[in-house]
Amino acid sequence: MINHKKSGVAVLKTVVMSALLLVTLAPAANAGTATASGNWVAAIPAQTMTPEIPTPAGTQKTTFTGPDSGPYGYTLLPFTVNQSGTYSATVTVNGSVHTSWFLSGLFTPNSTVLVTPLSNFFAGIFSTANPGTGNFTSLNLVAGQQYTWLIAYGSNPVGLNYSATVTGPGCIAMGTNTCTTAAIPTLSTWGIIALISMMAVGSFLTLRRRQV
Repeated sequence: MINHKKSGVAVLKTVVMSALLLVTLAPAANAGTATASGNWVAAIPAQTMTPEIPTPAGTQKTTFTGPDSGPYGYTLLPFTVNQSGTYSATVTVNGSVHTSWFLSGLFTPNSTVLVTPLSNFFAGIFSTANPGTGNFTSLNLVAGQQYTWLIAYGSNPVGLNYSATVTGPGCIAMGTNTCTTAAIPTLSTWGIIALISMMAVGSFLTLRRRQV
């Protein structure tokens, strides 16, 4: 009986340690980063109207009341994520001050009026420096939703270039970075807790049967 008890305790310890290892590894399973960079290239139209310039400079703004500012030279970075959560982003531009925005859906350029609905825009930062960097610290993104990162330049000099990065809990399909169609399945925290409980109960019942 003593040997059976020791065996049951050993099994229970193994179950708990394995479950704790799952808890440690699961949250980081889908973490990802995507980058894009390049020189500004004149598009058609060569410039576009944008929402109002967010102020104060260097501060992430989440609402916009003015529909038209510009026109400005621009770069568009369409992207999606495969896991909902809070993401961060950074963009640096050499050769011009710049403003960038995140919006739901695709952006429609127009040199005379802002065509894309203002309500689609949910984050923006204005950088007055040259070169300058804009840091988005909190972007709440939904898996499968189409997004666009609009980078607008205050001038169009030769040699202007940008470097942009998005980081978060899931894979980001942006630029040359691609993702699988679905996130790799992982157990949630509550799912792991339930698994630990069921395995512990199973081990306990096995131990009781051996003691009888």
